[in-house]
Amino acid sequence: MLRRPGHAVQIRWQPVLVLIATAVICYVIFSDFMIGPHHQTRAREGPIALQPTVLESMAASNQNKKKVSFQKDNGMGKSSFQESPSPLDEKETERKQAEVLQLIGKVEDETFSLKHAVASLQQQLDEKKQERYRLLDETEQLAAKVREEQAVLDKKLLRVRQLAGDRILDELGNTEVNPVRIEKPVHSAIKFKHEVSKFTNDPEEHSHLSPDERKRLEEESMRQNAFNEFRSRELSLHRDIPDSRDLSCRHVDHRRDLPEASVIICFVNEAWSTLFRTVWSVLDRTPPHLLKEVILVDDASDSEELLSRLDREINERFPDKVKLVRSSKRLGLIRARVLGADHATSNYMIFLDSHCEANLGWLEPLLEWMVVDKSRVVCPTIDRIAAQTMTYFGGPSSSRGTFHWTLDFTWEFAPLKSGQQVADPIMSPTMAGGLFGINREYFYEIGTYDMGMDGWGGENLEMSFRIWQCGGSLHIIPCSRVGHIFRDWHPYTIPNSTVNETFLKNSIRLAEVWMDEYKDIFYDIKPSAKKIDYGDVSERKALRERLQCRPFKWFMENIVPGKLVPNKDVILHKGQLRNALNTCADKGANQLGYPCHPPGIHSTSQSFWFTVYKEIRHVWDLCINSNGDHRVFLGACSGASRKWTYDPATKTVKYNDLCLSGTNSALSLAPCDGSASQQFTFTDVMTG
Repeated sequence: MLRRPGHAVQIRWQPVLVLIATAVICYVIFSDFMIGPHHQTRAREGPIALQPTVLESMAASNQNKKKVSFQKDNGMGKSSFQESPSPLDEKETERKQAEVLQLIGKVEDETFSLKHAVASLQQQLDEKKQERYRLLDETEQLAAKVREEQAVLDKKLLRVRQLAGDRILDELGNTEVNPVRIEKPVHSAIKFKHEVSKFTNDPEEHSHLSPDERKRLEEESMRQNAFNEFRSRELSLHRDIPDSRDLSCRHVDHRRDLPEASVIICFVNEAWSTLFRTVWSVLDRTPPHLLKEVILVDDASDSEELLSRLDREINERFPDKVKLVRSSKRLGLIRARVLGADHATSNYMIFLDSHCEANLGWLEPLLEWMVVDKSRVVCPTIDRIAAQTMTYFGGPSSSRGTFHWTLDFTWEFAPLKSGQQVADPIMSPTMAGGLFGINREYFYEIGTYDMGMDGWGGENLEMSFRIWQCGGSLHIIPCSRVGHIFRDWHPYTIPNSTVNETFLKNSIRLAEVWMDEYKDIFYDIKPSAKKIDYGDVSERKALRERLQCRPFKWFMENIVPGKLVPNKDVILHKGQLRNALNTCADKGANQLGYPCHPPGIHSTSQSFWFTVYKEIRHVWDLCINSNGDHRVFLGACSGASRKWTYDPATKTVKYNDLCLSGTNSALSLAPCDGSASQQFTFTDVMTG
């Protein structure tokens, strides 16, 4: 009721407060039903953290329900108001919560099934790719045989013409013969060593060889060079190769003010044909105004054909842009590249291996990305040249570099981000190291290479970590394509050491300088590294401090987020997975079973982790999987690989309801019978 002016105004509050209390109670019930379950933390299906499941969160929510209370002061003394949900409301809420939980469970099941299906499809895709490569190799081999037979026929026709003229051919049916054009051999005066040197490289001269003899000569060249150099000699230095770029890359208008570049190619005892084909591919497929020079750095080769004759060939057959720099002593790839950089005269340098073939339009995309920011380091997309047949295969344009905790380089799939096009540069955590471009000033600014490293190996990860941690960036350019011969072994030696020894020493140096506390993971996998003398790294640590580089933790969180960190919270057991028959899980075995390495054998092929995610994971981030049958295999880590259980008490390793069983030749799944072949234990000691 309202009073006259000057008197207080009174309002009847009790009905209003009851109404507000009712609204509050409804809100609490509604939020408990609709909002609470969705705000509970779900378990992450990844290697980062372990969190409560949805069901656990819902149970906790149900236990913590409280009554709602409300108090007011009506001026006559304090009173309180309380109200609890009715039994019917509680039952309705519980029913709806059960429905939501059931729906969430169905979604989780469907998600897991879809992930399993995707993993299976990816495996099938990988198998199809391997089959495609095999068929292409076989096709090339058949084409080579056809060329050989055609060459023999052409030679016989030529001989017939020489002996009897065209008259006999006319009498045979006026047949018009169009012999296949056979290019002049690459370097017919240069011979193979030993028995191979009996023959020149002209296909006509090889035409009399039987298939068995030719195969023997090809195998001899494989033993000497780790690729089929016999076949390489028969190919033109200017051969055509398929344009492997995406269609969107072929009609790009590049800026007209791109700078010149110096191409640096280091080699030691490289085969003549591949070395010169690398140089000519750069000369043939690079706009002249963008190529300042090609610098060949000879790291003290002792092959006869690369001594005085190489100087003469370069002076007589190549343009002045091609320069030869020789080292009087063996430097190793790392120091040889710095020697090449010292002789470069342009602001941008492109490093290539000596057994490559530059493809069409390869240089412009690299320069266009680098010229914007001198701290941008770039890599071309690397295509594969088959070592057996020298066939050129276009590689995928959706890969990026990463690393294993053994500090080995590896590739991984790089999915397109929202709005990203196929031709856009791909951010890459690491690079393979053989082919890359860098601003010359920036190269020296960030410390070139670690000159305390020997030979090669590890320097690519060291430079990758250094670039990212010190403010630069590393990208793969899909529109730049360069072919590369990937060899299974290295045909040259490293003075006073081996490839494995120098790789281990170099890896220790990069771990000590750049990886901070994460280096302990490397040492845990390779305990033998703790005994290696890796030299003085004080200069490299001073470089890191001077450049004010970020910690490795920043690299892990920002450049490779989601990568599994195998610490004590994640790894339950480790080491060899061996059974009572002395059979171990082995990454290098065809069917994963192999006799266990004895103590003193430093190898990571039998180094596995058993994780909290129920994975049996190799240290190269591959997991033991099964397709639901009795076969096991090593593949990508996914939902299908997270079904393992290990019981140290009974010494059983199970996948669903089947037990892991092993012989010296294979691992498989079988019904559990408690036999010695099924009694597995983890040694909990790494052997690397």
